[in-house]
Amino acid sequence: MASPSDFEDTLFLKHKFLKDQRINLESRREAVLDQLQSNEKLAQNFRPTQIFQGTVHLIPGLASVKASWEPYVDGKILFYPVPSSHREIFDPTEVCHVAHHLNTILSSTSNK
Repeated sequence: MASPSDFEDTLFLKHKFLKDQRINLESRREAVLDQLQSNEKLAQNFRPTQIFQGTVHLIPGLASVKASWEPYVDGKILFYPVPSSHREIFDPTEVCHVAHHLNTILSSTSNK
């Protein structure tokens, strides 16, 4: 039978493990948020140096992005909007919309 000391040691180790896990989760969360902010700054400041020649197929979320692409495309810009925000677009409940549009795009381009 385990002694009270063994029980206390086990509780201490479990507490330490859970505390370490919480710290790991918090530091991962902070790293992800930092990366998202960095990506947003990069995207806002990025300006392509070349104009794309051809058709662009965009699957945007709810935000209107057509005007932001027009200066960089010499060709058609085809839109396949989905009813979600950019950050929600790959959520399990929303990805079916993206898959539907991708299927349409790939089917139409593979027949050419």
